[in-house]
Amino acid sequence: VLRNAFKEHKNAAELIDKVEAELETVLSYRSQSIPVIETSVGNELRHDLKQLQIYIDEFITDPKDRIWLSQNVRLLQQYLGQGSLSWRDECMSENLLWIKQQTESPKIIAWAHNGHIQKNKNKMGNFLVDELGDAYVTVGFTFYDGSYTAICPGSNQWTHKAQRAYPGTLEYLLMQLKEPIFILDLKKMKHDNSPIMEWIDNLKFRHVGAVKIDSE
Repeated sequence: VLRNAFKEHKNAAELIDKVEAELETVLSYRSQSIPVIETSVGNELRHDLKQLQIYIDEFITDPKDRIWLSQNVRLLQQYLGQGSLSWRDECMSENLLWIKQQTESPKIIAWAHNGHIQKNKNKMGNFLVDELGDAYVTVGFTFYDGSYTAICPGSNQWTHKAQRAYPGTLEYLLMQLKEPIFILDLKKMKHDNSPIMEWIDNLKFRHVGAVKIDSE
């Protein structure tokens, strides 16, 4: 996108080539697939991205094109913040709000991990609540058994059989209802101060994310 926008601008085109080469070397991984940004290259990239934004502001006249190109630069700046889970959640909320601003529709639905949508500190849901208030509504998902897709370090396998829920877990309890698919309105139960909530809060709850773990 950026390259096409600046194909007639020599300095910007050369800078984009430089940024692309830097991006190929800036990211490495340590244990548990945690990304690490190489400091010196990362600092150089941040400088180059600021200059690229200056080119956008100076030479792109169409307001919509300028917004779109600036967001592409912003995504690369966010990429350089990898390593911090709270930064990832903040960027996810920032991008979701950006998408919402680009549409006239009053509603938007986002699919994310239960851990990201929750309203706890430094989670995507918390950042969204700060901006959207009561307009932000969460729906969590869970299941009794089956399979799911995730990364498994040291393996090329992507599909994994889930650990079947056992007594003492929320999923096991809900399975006893013999309803294949249903919604449980925990918000109303909390609002009504239902004593059942204290019991439910003490149950274990499945945690499946991007990486396969033995004990879910």
